[in-house]
Amino acid sequence: MPDDPRLRRRLLVLGSVGAIALAAGILLNRSPEPPAGRSIDIHSTEALAKLLPQAGEGPFQSRTEADGSATDNGQLLVSDVAAPEGCPIDAIAEEIVWGGDAGTVAAQYSLPNPAQVLVGVARLDRREVQPVRDALRSGGHCTGQPARYGIVDDEDVDVWTKVSRPWFGEESALYRTASYRLDADQRPADLVPGPAWTFTLSGQWLVAMRVDDGSLETAASIHPQLFARWDSELGTAFLRPAESGGGCGSVDLDVEDLPAERLGDSATRALIGLHDVACQGRGDVALTAVSDPLFLDDRVVGRDFLSEIPDSPTLAALLETRAVHRNGAIIYRNGDSAAVFSTVHDGSWAWIAWSAYVRHCSATATEICGPDPNGPLGGADWQAVLADACSPVDQGDAVLIDHSLFHDVTGDGRKDALLTVACDLGNTIGIGEVRVYDGASDPRNPRLLQVLLRGDQGELGTGLRPDLLAVIDGELWIASLTWRDDDAWKRPSVRQVDRFRRLPNGAFQHAGRSVEPVR
Repeated sequence: MPDDPRLRRRLLVLGSVGAIALAAGILLNRSPEPPAGRSIDIHSTEALAKLLPQAGEGPFQSRTEADGSATDNGQLLVSDVAAPEGCPIDAIAEEIVWGGDAGTVAAQYSLPNPAQVLVGVARLDRREVQPVRDALRSGGHCTGQPARYGIVDDEDVDVWTKVSRPWFGEESALYRTASYRLDADQRPADLVPGPAWTFTLSGQWLVAMRVDDGSLETAASIHPQLFARWDSELGTAFLRPAESGGGCGSVDLDVEDLPAERLGDSATRALIGLHDVACQGRGDVALTAVSDPLFLDDRVVGRDFLSEIPDSPTLAALLETRAVHRNGAIIYRNGDSAAVFSTVHDGSWAWIAWSAYVRHCSATATEICGPDPNGPLGGADWQAVLADACSPVDQGDAVLIDHSLFHDVTGDGRKDALLTVACDLGNTIGIGEVRVYDGASDPRNPRLLQVLLRGDQGELGTGLRPDLLAVIDGELWIASLTWRDDDAWKRPSVRQVDRFRRLPNGAFQHAGRSVEPVR
């Protein structure tokens, strides 16, 4: 994905907006007296802070105190909290101070995985407990623009997905978050996964926990260690097994036969974000998370020709089943539906390489629904095969594969491999070309058939970065990004599409080119 400061800013905003819509309208008045018989001064922030784990305990590598002041150094931010439109209390926005008032405490931890976790605990007045309980139980998905962002563009939209799963406490609500922007045509674009939030109630105590890696599994693994002392010292029930309901399930990331490190953090979070917006029925937002073009049902479809991913709840249910990895393809199959994602992908433009979504496999003749969508060449060690691509002087030393396509272009019935190849040159876009390999060759030593676009300087004369491949009506289509000569950062400004037809001798011949601005 391009290094877009706006996307980075939105990620930071999602991680710093205070203690959720659900708690935003709660006046955190404190009870005047602690429970009888307790030795802990519940009015003392210092005493409460000692109930939370210290740095070095268990998985908590470091701890930063949140003193209630607005900072940018990793401590808890204090801000006006505005609920996205659709939350139970979206009409109420209130300043909430965690850890800066009597009866509250907050801390931020660093975990080994690595992840940052922010924890805030507040003691409610007795009359506030039932409204909070009701909000946690009845609150649903939330989507909209918070009223007082302050540092984000008005075009940004937050999506909060309520999640059903086993949890703790007397009442709880779990959310995963994401953000997208509205483009010039007011269409969703650039879905960016955000943190996960958990809200747990026990008696008069309300806990908010933010996990920046977006994983509720991370939150579940540390919750008992965070609150063991609270239960033993204050008699809370934060460790009581319970169920958080009323929301979506979760994408199954336990992929059978998936080699270690083949599904990175960014791809994992992209799958989570895709599942969550699909579960909400937001096919228009799900469309922003897929590659372009997309193989849909029985044909290749350009994203500009779709208004949404159809039957997105079906896609969400599909992603909740266990997938299998075969020759560079992650295959989700549920009944008559299938979704395929590629792990032959090391580029920087997309977080997950989507290959196909087929709703009715029995009605199509596509091989996408088969057990091996890529064929044998999909299992080749492409980083080793392509090592020579970046060996010349000043070409960088890391091969980037932005897109791969496995399709029979030679007519022998075997799936050939077509890959975009670029080199990592630090903060520049890098050279680019497309390589075609013979599907009849040994995956341990694929035979190179042809190189396309090598040395092509593109429509602007500055070079090309091929990033999308498709076979449409018998022609090979290659979409590339190029940039203006006066842009030192080489940010994509033009998309160039080249078409190639196959000649009788087996070679590809250039058949046409079109150019359009990058929006």
